[in-house]
Amino acid sequence: MPKVIDIHAHFLPQPFIEAVTEVSPDYGGKVTSDREGRVVIHLQGMDMGPVGKENFDLKLRLADMDRAGIDMQILSLTVPMVYWAEPGLAVTLARLVNDEYAKAAKNYPGRFGGFATLPLQDIDKGIEEMERAILDLGLQGVCIGSNINGKDFDDPELRPFFRRAQALKVPIFVHPANVVGAERWGKHRLWNLLGNPFDTAIAMAKLILGGVLEELPDLTVCFAHGGGAFPYLKGRIDHGYTARRESTGEIPRLPSAYLRGNIYYDTILHDDAALAYLIAAVGSEKVLLGSDYPYAMGDLDPVPAVKRLKSLLPSESEKILGGNAARLLNLDS
Repeated sequence: MPKVIDIHAHFLPQPFIEAVTEVSPDYGGKVTSDREGRVVIHLQGMDMGPVGKENFDLKLRLADMDRAGIDMQILSLTVPMVYWAEPGLAVTLARLVNDEYAKAAKNYPGRFGGFATLPLQDIDKGIEEMERAILDLGLQGVCIGSNINGKDFDDPELRPFFRRAQALKVPIFVHPANVVGAERWGKHRLWNLLGNPFDTAIAMAKLILGGVLEELPDLTVCFAHGGGAFPYLKGRIDHGYTARRESTGEIPRLPSAYLRGNIYYDTILHDDAALAYLIAAVGSEKVLLGSDYPYAMGDLDPVPAVKRLKSLLPSESEKILGGNAARLLNLDS
């Protein structure tokens, strides 16, 4: 059986937290601890964390992975990533994080990989760091926000980044960030419950309707949280494409035709029926295991969600649990 690979697992390295603690007051932020001593970084009206000892102590993390039956995690930074910082500081922080991911992979071979963090508020610097992280450090891909400080994926300024990612064959993992509608979310943490999947859907719509995937057919993108709301609204979006001229975008095919292309999705949906629908809609070869470790909004024991689906053949379950990730990220399965 292939390795069980979790492609959505967050890791805030200790040197990164120390650096952010020092500079966060300059950006209207702060770093605090909760009642259990877990670190919380407050930036841009969002909380990065809380993170406990399992975040810093990779041996504790490995114990959690073993309990959950996960052989390997692909590490990534959580929101707001490094987009909040001025470009020079963002480069420093991104390099620090990516170096730590490479160190974890070296110290625990076969247990950790990494999606590089990029300072994409400066496109040239972001591309430079992508090249360093992939070509020099050997990380498996990059993780970017669903928008870059409000700049959507069809913005011409981002096109050089996507072109270079395609040329390097770098998988892009998209995580919601700086989500739409902040002025209306109010209480109940709706910015996360609803804002995350909605902003992910916007990001996917911009890639598809904005013609990015049409121009760059070999660009590989994986969306967190099962692709947000987009896959579950594909009927409405397709209908708009045919019924409303302004919804045709810059593409010659129905928007849903792109869902089975080079787009991938993680399993974090918290609902068996939703996961079964996603797999039926996009194909089992496009779905990757994710946990959102170590956060409460994740699925910290994600393997049973796949194994419960009676509609899957054993070979399909194996692909979702790790085979797809091993193929996509060029890992030894």
